[in-house]
Amino acid sequence: INSYKATTSLKYAVGDSDAIEDLLLKTGKYDKLIKLNDYGKMTTTLNPETQVYSSQRIKMAPTKVNIEATYQEIIAANPDTLLFYYSGHGFIEGEGGENFIAPKDVDVKFEKKKVGQVEKEIPIPLNGISLKVMGIQAAKVKRVVFLIDACRSPLPEADGESAEKGEKALSTNSKIENEKEESSNIKEILL
Repeated sequence: INSYKATTSLKYAVGDSDAIEDLLLKTGKYDKLIKLNDYGKMTTTLNPETQVYSSQRIKMAPTKVNIEATYQEIIAANPDTLLFYYSGHGFIEGEGGENFIAPKDVDVKFEKKKVGQVEKEIPIPLNGISLKVMGIQAAKVKRVVFLIDACRSPLPEADGESAEKGEKALSTNSKIENEKEESSNIKEILL
């Protein structure tokens, strides 16, 4: 996801999803690949007789509802292998530091909280998608791989310690602070 409703846009996430798709299509034979990004939902299916792929694109935004529905569609098909790739914003929430990915329609509210001796506006991401829940939902799948290309934006600790430099992704004016350097060529990382 490059384009977000309530936080900054990214430059390379959609291109990275295209690169992953190309890599998978060149290196293996998969029954079905589903890509959901800013340009819609692309379903690529392998014809078992001809060993040729065919693709169908429908207009669909990577919103929370659409990502979760697509994920449930995949789980319901009872695959023997599930590879889930995500590129976009991510964040950590709660005391246990649960990891979430940010759908296109992620929303952010701001709460005043005391951080050390100072009261600050703390960003609270809303309607994220829990990676823990996704993992639990995939429990019956024999092989599961999650590849997550996202920063994690931990909220400041109650004792006043703040997130380490480069990890904070949401702010009061919906701009990235200390934006991480993004790679436009994910193939080099995977090979």
